[in-house]
This record gives sequence, structure tokens and C-alpha cells, in this order.
Amino acid sequence: MDNQELIKAYHEREKLVCASNPWYWLIKYCYTQDEHDEDNPYKLYPEYSYLKHVVRVWWYEKLLAIEKSRQLLGTWTIALLYLHDALFKIGRREFYQSKEFTAANNLLNRAKLTYNRLPKWMQRPKADMTEGKLLLYRDAGDRGLESDSEIMAVTMDSEALRSYTASGILADESAFQERAEQAYAACRPTVTGGGRYTALSTVNGRNFFWWLVTDAGANEEKNDRWKELQKGVHFWKNENNKFAVLRLHYTADEEKRKQEWIDREKPTVPVRRWNREMEISFESYEGQPVFGSYDSKIHFQKVNFSNLPLVYRVWDFGRRRPCCLWCAIQGIGPDDKVDRLIFLKELLGKEMLITEFAKKVLRRSKEWFPGAVFRDYGDTAGDHRNDTNQLSAINILKLQPYRILIRHKQISRDSSTDLVEQLLLQDETGMPRLIVSKECKMINEAMGGGYRYKESNTPNIVKPDILRDGLYEHYGDCVRIIAEHNFDRRLLMKSKHNNTTPIIYNGQESKSEKEEKKHSRFREVFFGR
Repeated sequence: MDNQELIKAYHEREKLVCASNPWYWLIKYCYTQDEHDEDNPYKLYPEYSYLKHVVRVWWYEKLLAIEKSRQLLGTWTIALLYLHDALFKIGRREFYQSKEFTAANNLLNRAKLTYNRLPKWMQRPKADMTEGKLLLYRDAGDRGLESDSEIMAVTMDSEALRSYTASGILADESAFQERAEQAYAACRPTVTGGGRYTALSTVNGRNFFWWLVTDAGANEEKNDRWKELQKGVHFWKNENNKFAVLRLHYTADEEKRKQEWIDREKPTVPVRRWNREMEISFESYEGQPVFGSYDSKIHFQKVNFSNLPLVYRVWDFGRRRPCCLWCAIQGIGPDDKVDRLIFLKELLGKEMLITEFAKKVLRRSKEWFPGAVFRDYGDTAGDHRNDTNQLSAINILKLQPYRILIRHKQISRDSSTDLVEQLLLQDETGMPRLIVSKECKMINEAMGGGYRYKESNTPNIVKPDILRDGLYEHYGDCVRIIAEHNFDRRLLMKSKHNNTTPIIYNGQESKSEKEEKKHSRFREVFFGR
């Protein structure tokens, strides 16, 4: 037997070993991408003991739900196991299913990345990689190449799950899919027909994913059914819905169970998010404060200010109870690269038309912030026409004698709330990125718990609506509005001062945009102790 024949025989043997041992295939041939490592982004799949448990459980359990902490390579692992199934078996049809197509396609792109880095002799004779699809071909002898196994990216609403018989389905971040139960119902023919179904997610309240992993609450607390496979990894089987469940906690990773890592990472994440995404807590949002990280001992401070060149006003157009908050954004740190949001004044109208309220706001603005330029933001509800006037509140304020330009847009409740929660965290100096002046007692009360989620009797609600109480809702909404308009996901101030439209304030045109940029931050803010 010559060298070429020996090499070919070795390759065939390796393929047989890999087909029957996915763990061996992963640690020897599969590469993943580390987006945080610029020098060496592509790394061989790590040989972590807890991941070996994930692989083994997936191999033997066709109905599997995995509740997990973040940053444990859980999603990469399951995605590659479905790639393994498609690669080494004939005629497989796998689905990566997520809330949105972009997320599902990103998951598929991970599989494509790994496939492209496999040795050529391990790959199929041909692979078509199109948007949302990976199609593998096989050598059919005299018939040439035939299309064979495929992996498709689909959404929770996709009809593909009803139209095709699937070999396997990966439901990624299942807890964040509002229609996860309907998506699972569409998969029932696959499940009952012997196909594989894996629901993988961090937790997000008592929704359908909670029902899957806890067997409708029967196994929510640790009990004698839980089997510890190693530190941070537990396994059990549900009696009723027949799902096997794997609990993957961050302490499964030796590095992450160290107290130094916890002390470093925990302060960078809002408390409620840490409990949900790292501690795997199904705590409910019902009746809870919207801003769970707010602490009046930290965020409610005495503030002294003078000669502010630019002040932000944010409006909420409550029915006969309009609200306005005044705030400033202060550049801090080297080169002012970090920004702090400071609420300075507040005003609530009682049984007051918007025209009366606007006059009062203009008077207070001149009294509290003489010489300042004002930049206004508001709730999109202010753009709706009311019953007695053909103009919306926002359009009324554009007219004489007010000449107030309200910037407004649709904002996401959850993303704006998360942004405020991030601003509430303390930086390395111990100061938060959001401060409420002692003169803003109602903002303090709202953020301290007055602004909260509704109590809900509806099952499977991920997050109930925010309570509309006619009081605290106005303050809380204003906080979310100003944060969403002026900060990006990195908590840096958005560069939005280059609008070519002149800014109208107090009946006058603003200074030039160039000059306004110079005054976009103020320096004379001092915090009392």
C-alpha cells in the first residue's frame, strides 16, 4: 500500500471515528470565532469538561432543553452538533430557528465558518452556501453529485417548520421568542416522528421556555431528580413533557467560578440582568420596578450648577397632566469620552392644557437656566391629534409664541429600559452614569419603584406592560426617552448635533450648529455629598 492509499485509509478511518464521536470531531477539527481577540480570532474548539457533558447529553437525548448562563459556548456547541448531524448522515434537514431571521442566519454563519475550516477530505464534494441556507451534496456514483443534507435559518413565524419534515430543530434563545409555543406546535410532527428538538436559552421569566425546563413548575427547585454531572452542570428528565433538561451555570467554567472574575464582571451588569443571564433566575417582572438597579443612596444627590450652555428638556404629553424634565449631559474622563446624564429640574402640570403648560415651561427655563440653549425631546404620543384640535401637541408647540421643536421617534420599551439600567451602573470611580438632583423628588420616587410593571394574571407573559398610573409613568417614560435619543449601546453620547435644520428655542433660532457643538457639554457641575 503506497503513501496515498495510507493517507486515504487514514482519512476514511478518521471520518468514521468523527461520525460516531462528535466530541472527538469538535476538539480535533472544529474552529470557532472569538470576536474579542483581534490577533487570533479563530480558535480550535476548547476541551472544557462541561462542554463534554453538553455533547454527551445532546447525543443521547432527542428532546432537550438547555437553560444556561451566557459566555459558555453553549450556542456554538449545539449549532456545531447539528452541523455534525448534517455532515455525517445522509438526507438530513436541520433548522436553526430564532426570533428573527438575522439571528438565525448569524447562527448558520457560525456553522458555515466551521465547515469552511474543516479539512478538504472531511468536507462534502460540494456545498452551496446562500443566505439562510447551507446545502451539502453527496457523490451518487453514476448519477454524479446529488443534493443531500441541508441546514436552514428560519424565524419563529416561519411556515418552513410546517411545510417540511425536519430531522432536527435548534430553537435558539427560546425564552425571548414571544410566539415560542406556537413555533413549538409547528414542530410537533418532527418531535412526535422521532426528530430531534433542542431549545437553548438564557432565561426570561415564566414563559413557554420556563414550562419546558421545569415541567410546568414541577422541577423548578433543585430536588432529587436533579443529577449533578459536575460543578455547575445539572441534568434531569421531566415526567410530563418528556424533555431532558440540562442546566449550564457559569460556575461550570473554572475561570468564571473564581471570585476575582465574579467581582470584576458582576458590577458591570444591572442586578436583574445578572440574575437572569448568569444566575439562571426565572424571577418575575410583575409588580417590580422598571429600573431595578436604581438606588436613591447612590443616584439621588445634591447637584450645584451654573451657566449651563446647553440644557435638554424632555416632554411627556399626559392627558391634562403633561410633564417636563430638565437635564444635562456632562463629559467626564479623559477627553470627555464618557458622558453622564444628570436630571436637574422637573415639572408636572395638573389639569392643564399643553399650551398653558408650555408657557410655564418657558418661564421656568428662563428662570432656572438663563442664557442656555434648549434641546427638546418628547413622546411620540405628542404627535397624535387630540379630540378638540386638528393639531397635535408637538405641532402646536412649533407655533408662536412657543417655537419649540420636539424631537421624537418610536423607541423600544425593552432596549431603552436596558440602556437606562446600564447608565445606573457605577464606573471605576464609584460614580453612576445617571444622577438625579435632590430637587427632583418625583423622578426619585418614580425610579425608586413608582414606575413599575403591572401585576398580570396572563400566563406565559415574558414582561407585563408598564403600569399606567397617570403620575409616575410620565417621569419614567421621560427618562427612557432622553436616554434612547442621546446614548448608544456603548453609553457614549450620540453625535446628533449636526442637524442642518435650525433649532428653534424660546422664539429664537439657535446658535450655529458649530457653536452648539462647542457648548454640547457643560463643565460647571459639582456634586454635593
